[in-house]
Amino acid sequence: VFGQYVVVIPGADMVLALTSGSQGLFIDAAAPIIRNYFGDDRELSQKALPENRKAYRSLTETCASFALLPGMMPEKPPLPSFWQRVRGFFFPAPKKEAELSPRAAALNGRIFLLENAYGTLFPFILSAERGRFSDPFRKVSLSFEPGCCSLVFAAEKETWTVRAGMDGEPRLCDLDFGGETYTVGSLAKLTHDEDGRTVLKLSISFLEAPDTRLMKFIFDGEKVLIRFDEIPSVDGATSLLFGLIGGNGGLEKMVADKIEQQRLSGSIRKIVTPKAKGEAEKT
Repeated sequence: VFGQYVVVIPGADMVLALTSGSQGLFIDAAAPIIRNYFGDDRELSQKALPENRKAYRSLTETCASFALLPGMMPEKPPLPSFWQRVRGFFFPAPKKEAELSPRAAALNGRIFLLENAYGTLFPFILSAERGRFSDPFRKVSLSFEPGCCSLVFAAEKETWTVRAGMDGEPRLCDLDFGGETYTVGSLAKLTHDEDGRTVLKLSISFLEAPDTRLMKFIFDGEKVLIRFDEIPSVDGATSLLFGLIGGNGGLEKMVADKIEQQRLSGSIRKIVTPKAKGEAEKT
């Protein structure tokens, strides 16, 4: 499913509201699911079901497994042992004020100037749907506090401030693009790559659309590399589209079509999943 749908089932006196942004951009799996669970052969109760703790726990676990970006969740500390819990009950440890991690402290207050790039906050698919393409930003300012970070993106004529939760709880804010306001929920996570470089992962989910902008900041000394992506993936959608429109013919034509598809796919990838390089602003 890609989009937002309302399905009315008069026979069951039911209205289903569906919102999704799966990777299958042109594949609609909603209809079989609705038929399976709410089809005519299903007997639906006219009253509320009796309390069922086991079913409720299963539903809660299932909903938790649907996290859009499970990799953005903070790592959970190990559970204390029985004796640690007993000791903590009788001898509670004094509360410590939350502090910034060394990686966050090193980036706090930094400003990076970017070279010319195509990268924007507005997802490409959403831009195509709304017919509105935002300007690429040229400067990024970062600030951190315990459990949260703020990023200020500055383009030539517009500025956007994004607050992102680093404790697993998205932070909500409104972003204005050309006079239209979009409410977003954002998550961030500080980590490192295999080379030990600091990496900041940022996800910006547009709550009224099934689109999420993904950015990965890779810091290397005074330099930064930003990789852009989005969900649903345009790359996957274009691959599926090329497969759907691929023509029939001999082997030579099939090879030529494949080469042309790869060339077009590479050009599209440069536009919809661009990269931006920059350096720290000199003070």
